[in-house]
Amino acid sequence: MLYTEPFTAEELGGTGTPADADAQRLRKKKVRSPVEEREICDSSLSMERQVQVLTKKLFEAHEALRREAAEKRQKEEASWASELKYKNILESIEDGYFEVDLQGNLIFFNEGLCRITGYPPEELQGMNNRAYMSEETSGKVFETFNQVFRTGEATKVLGWELIRKDGEKRCVETSISPVRNPKGEPAGFRGIARDITGIRRLEKAKERAINHLSHELGTPLSIIEGVLRRIPEDLKKGNIERIYEATERGKRNVKRLTELQTKMNDILNERPVQEKEKILNLLDAAIALLDDLGEESLQEGAETIRRNIIKRLDSLQKVEEVQKEAIDLDVFIRLICEEAGVSMKRRQLEIIEKVEKVPCVEMDPKVLKKVCEGFLKNAIENTPDEGKIEIELTSEDKLAKLSFRDFGTGITPENQKLIFSGFFHTQDTNLYASRKPYLFNAGGSGSDLLRAKVLSERFGFSVDFSSTRCRHLPTDRDECPGNISSCPSVKGKEDCFASGGSTFSLYLPLKRPSGHFAPMSADSLSSPTG
Repeated sequence: MLYTEPFTAEELGGTGTPADADAQRLRKKKVRSPVEEREICDSSLSMERQVQVLTKKLFEAHEALRREAAEKRQKEEASWASELKYKNILESIEDGYFEVDLQGNLIFFNEGLCRITGYPPEELQGMNNRAYMSEETSGKVFETFNQVFRTGEATKVLGWELIRKDGEKRCVETSISPVRNPKGEPAGFRGIARDITGIRRLEKAKERAINHLSHELGTPLSIIEGVLRRIPEDLKKGNIERIYEATERGKRNVKRLTELQTKMNDILNERPVQEKEKILNLLDAAIALLDDLGEESLQEGAETIRRNIIKRLDSLQKVEEVQKEAIDLDVFIRLICEEAGVSMKRRQLEIIEKVEKVPCVEMDPKVLKKVCEGFLKNAIENTPDEGKIEIELTSEDKLAKLSFRDFGTGITPENQKLIFSGFFHTQDTNLYASRKPYLFNAGGSGSDLLRAKVLSERFGFSVDFSSTRCRHLPTDRDECPGNISSCPSVKGKEDCFASGGSTFSLYLPLKRPSGHFAPMSADSLSSPTG
């Protein structure tokens, strides 16, 4: 479009139309000189160059902004990937990771901490440490956080006790490090919590087992040593009756050792040569007491005793061949109960048989006897006099279920987790004392239940148990008087029966119809089992 300046009043005054006014203007307008035209051209070129420069700068600025945006996007993606990787690592570890503010409120944590505490994430977020710790533990946590705050150095703590949402207590090993804000000021704490509850339980079981085995091995060996010390003196005095009594006492304690050895053989299923040599070394030391007397006749007698003991130990190393038989369980149970009745002698207990007629089971009767004797003996030794024990036999899903239920002291929840760990007694170590088998709180080697577990895995049946600790004896430091009438906490038998007890059960595969086994006889169970 051609640009023209606005018409003046004079230009429009002598004409009647704008066109005539335009013609008049053109006649009056001067023609530009070449210099003027060149100046205009130069000015135009200068402006064009300026536009080009500005355009280039704008393009460069645009490219710089685009690169900056791309770099920022890459950094964000890298940060996101790093954060995702960091999060995946935290979520994949079993340990609990946590971050808390200076007041101890949780501001970040992983799934591992949720597993340890039992709280879902929505409940754990913002929770203060005092909500899942005892007052005593909270005090220890405060002292630890305060130390890290003051020193700025990380620290490691063993044995903090957490209380899960379900009330169960867990023991954790924790490392604590300080968290700082961009200004370098303390802003909170971060750490890793490892659940060591199982390790602590095993340590406790190990400590008990060591004390327990020390007692079980030490007592009979001390008695044998005493017997061997007395025999020479009694021989000099010609006191044959005392020699006979001492010999019988020594035999009983040798039998006690060999029974423990038999149970260990069942558990280990190997020839424990080293254990045998250790026992022989102990016996050699005892027999050496006779050698010191210098009487050849006594030395010959000691060597005879030694040879007999070696022969007995050698016989224990033999691995018997497994002989499967068809076992009629109701007959089997009756025989087991009769033998137990003889063994427990004057105990005032009622053994009730609730036996359902079931098909036979097929297995080695000696193996079954070891397990059932152990379960029944355990029930008898944990039931106070005037109490009862129920033996129940049922069948379902091609399995026979044989249960031994006592109405005794029961097992604490903590000890229940270790009951099949072996050589573990449920009494407090300071209260433990081994007594004659089948007496109340007899103690014993603690190996019967472990042997049952090992045999079940070896011979294809299963065992389990359930237990309720007597509500009047909440800890294993509390003692039962051993007789219902003597218990001040119950009003009578039924009250005692409702207070606690344990049930140990076997699940045995029923005999296959196609099998051809000879029926079990009483002779199958007559050999010693240890």
